[in-house]
Amino acid sequence: MKSEDTVVVIAADPSFRRSLAFLFEMEGFKVTQHDGVPDIAQAPGRSRCAVVDQGSLDARPDFWHRLRGMTDAIVVLLDRMSELPADLLVHAVEKPFVGAALVATVKEALLSNPCST
Repeated sequence: MKSEDTVVVIAADPSFRRSLAFLFEMEGFKVTQHDGVPDIAQAPGRSRCAVVDQGSLDARPDFWHRLRGMTDAIVVLLDRMSELPADLLVHAVEKPFVGAALVATVKEALLSNPCST
């Protein structure tokens, strides 16, 4: 992990979002938090990895495009079956999860998705 690795946490539930952010901050990541994927014009800049709770997946047709436009790697937290895009490498973690397993998946995602900047 590099010191400039930023994880964006996207979860609708504020308590869950803060818990996820705390987990990654304790692992040394810089973290930003959102309740949903912002529009491209409002995105805070590119992150190395986005961790997205399934409850924040958006039905708008440009959802995955907006998400991919703001991050190098995507990890989705799933509690039920969901169709994920076939044209993107999306790492999935099944809920409930252990924090260490989620952190390991994010680190794996970072290794398999080299920085695009």
